[in-house]
Amino acid sequence: MDPGRASYLAQDRSTTTLVSTWSVTGVAFLVALARLYVRAVMRRNVRNDDCFIILSVAASIASCALTSVAVAHGLGRHVEALSREEQVAVTTWTYIAFCPGVMSFAIPKLAVIALLVRLMVPRKGHYMFLWGMGITVQLTLLATVGILIRVIDKKCPPFSDIRLDPPEHCVPVHVQVKWCLFAGSLSAFVDFYLAIYPSVVLYSLQMRRRKKVALSVALGLGVLTEGSTIVIASSIPILQPLMERACGVNFIECRRGRFKRYIDFITSRGKTTAIQRRVQHLNDSAIIAETDVEVAAHNNNNNANDNRH
Repeated sequence: MDPGRASYLAQDRSTTTLVSTWSVTGVAFLVALARLYVRAVMRRNVRNDDCFIILSVAASIASCALTSVAVAHGLGRHVEALSREEQVAVTTWTYIAFCPGVMSFAIPKLAVIALLVRLMVPRKGHYMFLWGMGITVQLTLLATVGILIRVIDKKCPPFSDIRLDPPEHCVPVHVQVKWCLFAGSLSAFVDFYLAIYPSVVLYSLQMRRRKKVALSVALGLGVLTEGSTIVIASSIPILQPLMERACGVNFIECRRGRFKRYIDFITSRGKTTAIQRRVQHLNDSAIIAETDVEVAAHNNNNNANDNRH
């Protein structure tokens, strides 16, 4: 055999595949644990977005495990270096790994929406739009998983020879491609919208510019569309108490006076709102960026109401 040909067939990227997938998922797993520690232990207030993050990390781990099975059958090597049985096994396990992989970047969108709805306090119409958008993209990506399962079950192309007539009841290849393009475009649009939305809202609030920029970056990292990176990005605003403890800097003590002024200001308005009830029951350990955003939004709404009158 030609030495160049032999060198080509000997190329193997399986180790790179395993390291890249498991390293990112491992970081997401550690961040999710830290998030749960903050919410369950430090704040004792587990929310629905934390449940979404747990489901996403579980889907990421399942996808990585199935990808490892595909690597064991030859994923990462050239097709020419694999037997026909190995090619079928690699394709099968790769498609199976896609199923939880798709859901691993679909589910965190709900966590991001839950966080933004709680912080931004949108109007009822926008509230329904955000959740409707999140549910729509979930159903779309679930349909994508359904197509993948059907392709695997019916041995459709690429499992069968694409040059021959596909088995009966198969999803045509062009339909697979077009649907996946549509689902990917919709998912990217939702990610982009969720990344821009907090920046637009924060720009109009009465906050320091540095804080606006920091919160916009932290809340807008959802533009990263890979499942594990969404988990990491959506957890950044939640981890401040843990970072304070790890760095030995107690920002809470420095901000108690300002927090008291927040409560005094809200209660002085003489109105019982959802923000007021939530702020009044906050524990000192829960004073993070959420308080600043909510109060700034409350101030902005009150000023708008005063201007109307």
